[in-house]
Amino acid sequence: MQVIGRPEWVSDPRFARYSDRRENWAALMDGVEDWSRRVTTEQCLAALNEEGVPSSAYRTVEQALADPQLAHRGALAEVEDGGGTFKVVNLPFRMSGAKVAAVKRVSTLGEHTRAYLKEAGLSEAEIAAFAG
Repeated sequence: MQVIGRPEWVSDPRFARYSDRRENWAALMDGVEDWSRRVTTEQCLAALNEEGVPSSAYRTVEQALADPQLAHRGALAEVEDGGGTFKVVNLPFRMSGAKVAAVKRVSTLGEHTRAYLKEAGLSEAEIAAFAG
């Protein structure tokens, strides 16, 4: 409340308890939004950080994908399919002695069907019946 210029709201009965804040959520958010519309994202984050308020900015998908920390952690992998290349999210954990990352190439629909059916013991005639 100090940051948004509403120090009197600290003792305001509308916001005294959690249940009060929930009942008056629209008024509370109107005050926060009134302040946040008058400052840049950077100013907002700096002011909140200065008061010890945990916060972060909303980002577009493009901004999030360009985050250098994602690259550093190997969070994204580039894969390829018949339509071209694109980024996918790698698994969020690592395992010693095991590769837990996206493969470089994604199979196309039906690419391995014949091989799997053959491995399952189907004859060429039975496999051909599926194609029909």
